Amino acid sequence: MRLLSTLWRPGASRVVLLLGPSGYGKTILMAQAAENAELCVPLNLLEVEGDAHALVEAMAEALSDRFPEVAHEIHTGNGERTLPARQTARLLGHLPPALILVDHAERLCADSETWLLELVRALPQQHRMIIAGRTLDSFEVPYLVATQHVRVIGPEQLAFDNHELHLLASEAPHAPNSAALQHLHGWPLGVALAITGAYGQTAAELIRVLLRTLPRDLQRVLPHLAPYDTWTDSLPPSLGLEVPDNWLGTLLMARWPLLQNGQGGFNPHEVILGVLEEQLRRDTQEWQRAYRQAAERALAGDRPLHAFGLLLNADLVSEAAHLAERVVPTLMSRGQFLVMRQVLDRLPKEVTTGSPVLTRHYGIALIETEQLQAGMGYLQALAEAPGTRVQVLPALAHGMCLQARLLDAKALIEEAKGYLGQYGVEEQLELLSTEGNILRDIGHPREGLELLLKAARLAETNNAEKALGTAMIGLNASYLRLSKLDEAMNAVKKAHLIFERLGMVGRLPIPLLNAALLHAAKDELTPARDLLHRALNMAEEQQARSLTSVYFALGGICLKEGKTEEATGHLMKAVEHARVSGRPDRQYMAELILSEALRAQFQHVEADRHLGLAESLLELHPQIEENATLAGLIQFQQGQRAYAQGRGAEAASHFRAVPTETGEISEWAARAGLYRALIAHEQGTLGEEHIRAFMELHRQQQSRRYLYPDLAVTRPVLREAVRQGWFVPELQEFAFGQLQDQRHRLYIKTLGALTVTLNDEPLQLVGSNVTRAQELIALMALVPPATAGELQRILIGEKKGDHRNALSTLRQSLVRATGLPHPVVQDASRRYKYSDELDVRTDIDELRRAVRTRNILALRKLLGQGTEFLPGIDSAWAADLRETEIPEVLSDAYEVLGTEALERRAFTEALRYYEAVQHLNPAEHILRALIEIHRALGDTAKMQNTERELQVLFPN
Repeated sequence: MRLLSTLWRPGASRVVLLLGPSGYGKTILMAQAAENAELCVPLNLLEVEGDAHALVEAMAEALSDRFPEVAHEIHTGNGERTLPARQTARLLGHLPPALILVDHAERLCADSETWLLELVRALPQQHRMIIAGRTLDSFEVPYLVATQHVRVIGPEQLAFDNHELHLLASEAPHAPNSAALQHLHGWPLGVALAITGAYGQTAAELIRVLLRTLPRDLQRVLPHLAPYDTWTDSLPPSLGLEVPDNWLGTLLMARWPLLQNGQGGFNPHEVILGVLEEQLRRDTQEWQRAYRQAAERALAGDRPLHAFGLLLNADLVSEAAHLAERVVPTLMSRGQFLVMRQVLDRLPKEVTTGSPVLTRHYGIALIETEQLQAGMGYLQALAEAPGTRVQVLPALAHGMCLQARLLDAKALIEEAKGYLGQYGVEEQLELLSTEGNILRDIGHPREGLELLLKAARLAETNNAEKALGTAMIGLNASYLRLSKLDEAMNAVKKAHLIFERLGMVGRLPIPLLNAALLHAAKDELTPARDLLHRALNMAEEQQARSLTSVYFALGGICLKEGKTEEATGHLMKAVEHARVSGRPDRQYMAELILSEALRAQFQHVEADRHLGLAESLLELHPQIEENATLAGLIQFQQGQRAYAQGRGAEAASHFRAVPTETGEISEWAARAGLYRALIAHEQGTLGEEHIRAFMELHRQQQSRRYLYPDLAVTRPVLREAVRQGWFVPELQEFAFGQLQDQRHRLYIKTLGALTVTLNDEPLQLVGSNVTRAQELIALMALVPPATAGELQRILIGEKKGDHRNALSTLRQSLVRATGLPHPVVQDASRRYKYSDELDVRTDIDELRRAVRTRNILALRKLLGQGTEFLPGIDSAWAADLRETEIPEVLSDAYEVLGTEALERRAFTEALRYYEAVQHLNPAEHILRALIEIHRALGDTAKMQNTERELQVLFPN
């Protein structure tokens, strides 16, 4: 009754699709629905051919008694060619309201499925339809669900819920309690049999009873199918097992819960597989033989990981280990380090460490998935044994490079050169690339470049693509060190193509990251950010060691954009990932740049603390100084600290010590030159030579935004230089900014991370409560004007500080940036609002316009960075935003994108958009669309989770 009462609730789709295995009550539900219909048109495809022509004939036959004229027209139109679905729908429009039932729809061929779904689209308004089947494979189903043409009731909903189990158990005199029925997972036929008690009350007993009703030869065979998650007609004969003809049909007629997978096979219910395996386990030898055979079959089908799991499931650990020794080198060659680690994690530790091959690969997998210390432990254990030392030297040298132990790594490479004949071509070339990288990092970039070019040439000669990709990554860094940005970009593009062609998902984030850095060096921040977000998604999915560097790069881009708080967040993540993964050099770099981001916000105490942490890392890991770039970089941040503390001479000394010949930190060298000129200006000794020294370094940069973090401090010397007539065309913009219109344009970007610009430049907030002030700027633009009390409640919360600090910061910052005496005013009701002299806009206006015009490109651009600041995400005042139209605008935008993706059958993309809609507005039709998208993607677990959520949120 639960499902029957909700079939046709107000606002629900007029077409219901019942999908589930046999024995899940689909036909019974249809019969119950037919009892309540005045006119019913039943069509059972078990009784007709499984094509659209026969379906139309059956429809005409069903209507012939009560509506002979309509039946005659349908029959006449359905001649040699099948009557088109839309024409059929027009003829059905002459009927009074009817319920059309189509049972066993899985018998339809693909063309007939398309015909039926076209009929669904064109179904006249007065009619309703129920379609039942074990499966319906058309790609149209997710789109029809998303557009609310169809509502799907799947196995999770057809199954009995806990309340129904409780009622059934309480009403039947000899039934088990509802807890005892849980193991049946709501399987209606199984529950019904258990309640009668005639066949036992456990899953095992019921399956045994069902087994006993089958032919004996089929009873003997079925347990041997327990290792297979897909059953086909040809499966038993291919295993040398004899079964009756149409054995699958026999199981379906006996109401076994088999879900058709649409590819000629069936997926057995987990209850069946579990019971069959229990029976198979009674004979250990036969059990292991069956699983061994299944593993061999999986290997023959190029499913080695599945074969590995089957062997472990049957306690064939030794055979699983031997298989792993064959599989993991392939996984490593493809850069699938996370999969490799997950495979080896399943083996007992003593088995892994007992095999040098597995130990070496496990160590490499740990290193590449952010577990550097643990991975090095395995490699060092092999290096201590004479018999395995030689083979592990290249991997150990690579690990030491990641630990910033460059001289130790170089010594290992020198040792490995004595055994080059024992390495393959790929390993020899990667040794050469590693040596080139080390030479570059210890201060010999040209010598390192020569070795990397040699490695690339040899890799091309020997057709060693993986080694060529590795050499290209090294060349990218070397060219960047030498300020050859075009050559660096060409190298990284080649590396990306190689890694993508080889499917090396664990390596792909590295060329994306390096390409982003090159774009950022030219102030091409939009493509840089796009590349970094792609790299971030891949690195997070693969738990790649490059994740730290991606966060570091995102922080650097945010600094160039003037988004200092967002930069701080990314850099803190970089620090944490570097700390956890045991990368002291990356942690050191992140701490240094984090101190810059904090200093740009005038948080000098915190900036000093993080700089102190970087200095402590230098003491704890003195090998960091082996890298000339890292050793020189800290001079800049130490100079900033000395300057902020009023020690000008010491600051100037540090700024002079920043290397000027290193391309990777050339921007810091130029910034140091500007600080030296600033100090001279404050000491009254500024001369044109100071500005000229800065300009020599400045002109080498392809970026102009690199100075943005310092402008709040360094503008006085730039303005003095312009007043003196020194380099006026190049410095005027930095000194005074661009010319402004009469009205200042205040633009608040709320989609993605919150940012505020004034006249297209980042608004520098200065005061005691910068974070709250930035939120206040957006709040005043998004919600109606508020009184002081409302601001206190919305922004801060009762008894949690004072909104006046944020308001004061906002006023001071706007006064300083615009020159307006009163940028924030109060109206007659004492509600705060912006002055009319400010042109205040938000990107919500653009989003609303893009939704209205269904501008897909604009929507993708606006929503490409998420909606972290807006409702549905953690925000102190999201509740107040929910009372505005913003959630509806966001939801509509994501739904437009999701529907467009479904039209293109881009299910993965559609899933992302519909999940965003679900987060903002978990409407019933959205959840149903998600279920069908998961079904189309074959993600059974997520489909079931969403079905459960649907039941909880919309129980009726």
